[in-house]
Amino acid sequence: MAVPLRVLIVKDSESDAELVLRQLRRGGFEPQWECVQTAGAMAAALERDACHLVVCDYSMPGFDAPTALRVLKDSGHDLPFVVVSGSIGEDAAVAMMRAGAHDYILKQDLRRFVPAVQRELREAERRRQQRALELEAERSESALANSEARFRGIMQSDMIGLLFWDSAGAIAEANDAFLNIVGYTQDDVRHGRLRWNEMTPPEFAAADRRGLQEIADKGTCTPFEKEYFRKDGSRVPVVIGATAFEHAPGHGVAFVLDRTKSAQSEAGLRVQSAALNAAADGVVITDSRGTIEWVNQAFTTMTGYSREEAIGKNPRDLVRSGVHDDAFYQKLWDTLLTSDTWHGEMTNRRKDGSKYTIDQSMTSVRDANGEVTHFIGIERDLTEPMRLQAQFLQSQKMEVVGRLASGVAHDFNNLLTVINGTAEMSLGDLDEGDPRRADFMQIHAAGNRAAALTRQLLAFSRQQILKPDVLNLASLIGDLQGMLRRLIGEDVALEVSAAADVGNVLADPGQIEQVVMNLAVNARDAMRAGGTLTITTMNVDLDQAFANNHPSVRPGPHVALAISDTGDGIDEATRLHIFEPFFTTKERGKGTGLGLSTVYGIVKQSGGSIWVASEVGDGTTFTIYLPQVAQALGAAAPALPSPQLHGTETILVVEDEDGVRLLTTLILQAAGYTVLPAANGDEALYAADRHEGVIDLLLTDMVMPGMTVKDLAAQFDEARPGTKILFMSGYTENTDLPGKLAGQTSAFIGKPFGALGLRRKVREVLDGSASATGPEFR
Repeated sequence: MAVPLRVLIVKDSESDAELVLRQLRRGGFEPQWECVQTAGAMAAALERDACHLVVCDYSMPGFDAPTALRVLKDSGHDLPFVVVSGSIGEDAAVAMMRAGAHDYILKQDLRRFVPAVQRELREAERRRQQRALELEAERSESALANSEARFRGIMQSDMIGLLFWDSAGAIAEANDAFLNIVGYTQDDVRHGRLRWNEMTPPEFAAADRRGLQEIADKGTCTPFEKEYFRKDGSRVPVVIGATAFEHAPGHGVAFVLDRTKSAQSEAGLRVQSAALNAAADGVVITDSRGTIEWVNQAFTTMTGYSREEAIGKNPRDLVRSGVHDDAFYQKLWDTLLTSDTWHGEMTNRRKDGSKYTIDQSMTSVRDANGEVTHFIGIERDLTEPMRLQAQFLQSQKMEVVGRLASGVAHDFNNLLTVINGTAEMSLGDLDEGDPRRADFMQIHAAGNRAAALTRQLLAFSRQQILKPDVLNLASLIGDLQGMLRRLIGEDVALEVSAAADVGNVLADPGQIEQVVMNLAVNARDAMRAGGTLTITTMNVDLDQAFANNHPSVRPGPHVALAISDTGDGIDEATRLHIFEPFFTTKERGKGTGLGLSTVYGIVKQSGGSIWVASEVGDGTTFTIYLPQVAQALGAAAPALPSPQLHGTETILVVEDEDGVRLLTTLILQAAGYTVLPAANGDEALYAADRHEGVIDLLLTDMVMPGMTVKDLAAQFDEARPGTKILFMSGYTENTDLPGKLAGQTSAFIGKPFGALGLRRKVREVLDGSASATGPEFR
């Protein structure tokens, strides 16, 4: 069977590339390849898809093998780099090998090519495995250091003395807090000089015996007061409590508090106990067989099991999820018993059956003889961090897709401007009975449908022009009720609930209406057998905790608009993609997949956020949060009279797309205007300087190579103050323009536009207020 191989070929000759591919196929490979001829194309290919092999010609027009090798090194990929050339001198070949090339092959001796590739692929795999081993070693060392630090933290507590004891009187291990109480050292412990029975004054021997008997009967003893002889012979009053290890009779752990300052010691005991139970991480102590002897409160909260339910059980019977196989656990125990520590991620099962992922460190505890007596596990629940990470990655993906969508829409809108405008002008030139008229009408209709799709893409990418106004969502929904009832049909009941004091928001009313309509249509389609559509508006104050759990949300007062249905619900896999362009679960021909992406873009561009909650069979709720504003509702702007569509003024048209510039010039000239065309800012200033008469209007694209439209507007205003400006664009990526053009709609026309729309907008600007003049945009 052929071996798959991804190859990046750096050559300017298709025949040379095919020669390389033919040799690879003969050598038992199945190559997937891409051919590049420039450094930029090579860098992009390496970033897009890491390949297995780079095959490079030595010399090409404007590009050569040394430069290609530098591009590969800069990318960070460790890939075999083989030079295949018909003309490379020995000095050049040696220089290439010293620079890092793995081999060079002459075209006339291609018999060496496949063996060289096989050898270098093996070497690359060996290097990869070596790096993986080194990385794993680093991780293991880090995990070991973390586990040891945690265990030291417990044993080095300065608030409470801890010791491991046996019933014969030996103390196998003790922390510094206990040794400070009795005046001994760790060296005394290691040499067996500490025996709790010999340190106890005779009058407290009976209390010790009662404590041992209570431990034998119940596994633990009630803390009691006694004294110890210190190493210097003095006495120290203490409180001691002890617990036996269930499966290690005669052995246990004890805590000791110095009673010299009884009030402080008692307070310390309370704090220590509270700290253990208030710790965010779960703590589990088991015996050498893995039977749970103690858990803290965080463990019971995480798993749903009470302390009584957990103690005496083995974790494999309590929380094992079935996600990991036996080999996983075998490796865990092998690692733990050989290195005394294990660290990694594990998926467990709660009492209610749900699964959760933890970051776990396990440490073995050994006695003086080196035998394992206990295991200590420290568990951190990763459920919430993993959820937030997934939300963040989804948000980043939506941003990337949005930028791609805006770029596609921009280029497509230039094409549609030419298509629609040419079709519209042709229709105006054809008689009603001309048989070609139907063809142009079909072209124009198809262009309009394509323009609608690009508008939806711009909405998703937040690049469309909005007309924001202060509005009240409760009033807006109230005005829409009649239309909504007709839209959803008789089988779906509509319920509207609005708080009496719903605040105002700043948004485009028409766009928000589109959001509500889109969500209502989706809800209707999800309730095929009928149901209830509920729309609720209310004031909410989003706190920092909510913002932390919902990326892109800013805390503060908002108005919430919730649209709920009782339909089929949405599964988790679908919820991850529903706001992406062209994603749809509807039948072919029943939807473009742009409805919810449009909703998403409008909400985001309005400064808000949208979230979905849904379970299969349990309906769906979309909740939109828009920031409240303090402004009052404004009066509607008076309607302007319809402008004339012709004129005699002079217009300077600046557009870098040849087809759009030519069409715009023809449309305006046909309407009687004098038109000065220019392909960029420099040409525009030159044309203006040569024109002796008045230039009444500067009509310019917003995104051009070379001089920015902002600089063009400023220089034009300085040379010809008072000239009105009309901006046009397929999108509004250049959002740093003064005046925030999203609110200056009278001086902007979006692509694609037709002849009628362009003529109407030109007359509106020429006849309108000063809001479209140069100084307003500085």
